[in-house]
Amino acid sequence: MPDDAEAIVCFACANPPPAIFISGCCEGEQCSMCGDAAAHKVAEEIQYDDPNPTRHGFTAYVCHECFVEIMGAAAR
Repeated sequence: MPDDAEAIVCFACANPPPAIFISGCCEGEQCSMCGDAAAHKVAEEIQYDDPNPTRHGFTAYVCHECFVEIMGAAAR
């Protein structure tokens, strides 16, 4: 290993992303499931064969733990 090996630093390792990205749209919102601070916004997708395709899809703000309950462990 070269003497300057310690000086070689991966940019991604030196600047890891935040643990959870929280959009500004969640600021001040509460989880609709448990009441904690919201970290995600979950939205219903309106399907092409919906009898009322122009309606507004259901949306809900949820905290990260409730988001993982909804989406599964891969969301961690």
